[in-house]
Amino acid sequence: LLRVMTTGLLFAWAIVPAQALPGVGPHRPPKPRQETGFLNRTVVLGSVTYRFEVYLPEQFRRDDRKSWPVILFLHGRGERGSEGMWQTQIGLPQAVRDHPERWPFVIVMPQCPLPLYWTDSQMLSMAMAALDQETSEFHLDRERTYLSGLSMGGYGAWELARLYPRRWAAIAIASSGVFWSYEPERWQRLSTLPAEYAHALGRTPIWLFHGSDDNTVSSRQSELMYGAFKASGGHVRLWVYLGLKHDSWTRAYDEPELPRWLLAQTG
Repeated sequence: LLRVMTTGLLFAWAIVPAQALPGVGPHRPPKPRQETGFLNRTVVLGSVTYRFEVYLPEQFRRDDRKSWPVILFLHGRGERGSEGMWQTQIGLPQAVRDHPERWPFVIVMPQCPLPLYWTDSQMLSMAMAALDQETSEFHLDRERTYLSGLSMGGYGAWELARLYPRRWAAIAIASSGVFWSYEPERWQRLSTLPAEYAHALGRTPIWLFHGSDDNTVSSRQSELMYGAFKASGGHVRLWVYLGLKHDSWTRAYDEPELPRWLLAQTG
């Protein structure tokens, strides 16, 4: 009889709901892991909503009070659109996919819609609005805010550099310049235009990349900018890849030294 009673008590104990047991709370599912990687975002400028992407490193946490460095990246002419994602396919975003351990940055990647260009004033404003929005939401480091662009995005990066020279701790530009292919008359200002940018930026560190055989944006553009900054005492370096055509950005963003050099610069 005693054995039967003991067995019954053990069985009853086993089927009592957990919340009825003293000291045991209800079962709660684990908190979902915070989302990182490439995230869909929007920014509103005036009455227009623009889609874009932001990259959060795997180690990013909203609640750890760490202030992450941030890069504003401007894509090239071929990645224009309104879906908000095509700009993540080449250049810096591709390098981050290949070697995420090299890039401990939050990266803001706005997208320029067709048929506009990054040098249009509303596109420059949109890019800065996206950067400001993400900087505020994710508490990013304003002393380690970097600017980068390739090809047409490099045109826009040069404009943002000139307009907001104190915003950037360092700048990296590939296959670009200040003589826009869609405004050839800018070449009439050859003797003065590069010096204007050099004067505006002062000693902001700049790293330029170009292919020696670029037949889309001549490597002379980067050479002219390098010369202007050197003449004014600027902090500039230029790497020209022999034999490469327009796509110098794949090599540039794959350079292990580039992210280390960026992080070594502070505003």
